[in-house]
Amino acid sequence: MNKQTFNHLTYPSDIKEMLSGRLVVNTSKRLRAREILNYGFTRTVTQRNGIVMEHIISSTAQGEYAGGVIVNNRYFFADDEQTHSLPVELFFSKFDEIGAVPAIKINRETTPSATELRNFHLVPKDAVPKDYGKEGDGFWPFEGYEELGINCLADILANLYRFKFSKEREAMTLIRDEAEIIRSLRRPYFEILLAGVCKDDLMLVQLRSVMGIVARLIKSELNDQVSLCTRERQILEQAAKMPLSGASPDDLETTINGLVSAFESGFSLRLDGSNVYDDPLFSFHF
Repeated sequence: MNKQTFNHLTYPSDIKEMLSGRLVVNTSKRLRAREILNYGFTRTVTQRNGIVMEHIISSTAQGEYAGGVIVNNRYFFADDEQTHSLPVELFFSKFDEIGAVPAIKINRETTPSATELRNFHLVPKDAVPKDYGKEGDGFWPFEGYEELGINCLADILANLYRFKFSKEREAMTLIRDEAEIIRSLRRPYFEILLAGVCKDDLMLVQLRSVMGIVARLIKSELNDQVSLCTRERQILEQAAKMPLSGASPDDLETTINGLVSAFESGFSLRLDGSNVYDDPLFSFHF
C-alpha cells in the first residue's frame, strides 16, 4: 500500500478542508489540518516575492518538532519536508513567467500523492523531461494541468488527486472522469481502513479468540496429555483468560466487502467538500 506524503489527501476532515479551500496543501506527516488552521503557535510573518509566509513553531503531543511555513493562509510546508526540496518560493513561481513546466523525478513510486515533496521539480519548457537532469535522473511531466487553470507547482500539489501515471505517455495525466476523480480522493483513506481491518482490528480479535478457545480446550480436555513446564503453564493460564469474540468467522470478509463497496460507490461527492461526511467511504465504520 502507498505511504501517503500529503496529509490534505489522507483523512476525511483534511479532505473537507482541502476541497473547501481552507488548507489546500499540507506536507506535514505530524499535523492535521485542524491543528494548523486553529493553531496558537509562535509565529513569524514575512512577505517575500509576492507571497505571505508565516513560520510557525509547533510540537506534537509527543514532543516532536512539527513546525513549518503557512503560505498565503492556504498552503502548509513542513520544515522537515523542505530539507531536500525546492525553496518554498519556487512552488509559487508562475510557469509562464519562468519558462518552466511541472514534473516528478522518475522513481519507483507512480502515485503522485505518495511521492516525496523533494521529487517535485520545475523543468525548462524546451527540455525533454525524461532526459533532463544529471546522469541517472529524469522526470515525468504533468499533462492537462492547464485545463484546471494551474500555473504554479503549489497548485499541482493541491490537485494531485486529479492526476495519474500513464505508462503509455510516460507522464502524469489529468483524470477527467468524475467517478475516477472521486475514487482517487477516496483511495488513501480506503488503504488506511483496509490496513486497520486486516492488521489491527477484526483479524486480531479473531486470533485472540482462537487462542483463548485452544487454551481452554487444553485445560479442560487435554491437561493430562500435554507436558508443559511451569512457565508454559503460566502462559496457558493467561491465554485461557482471553475474551472470546462474538464475531462470526465471516465478519472479516463481510467488512472488507463493505469497505470495497464503499470505495467503488457511485455516490456523488461534491468537489467543494460540502458532503464529505455523507460519502459511504468517508463515513465507513467497522
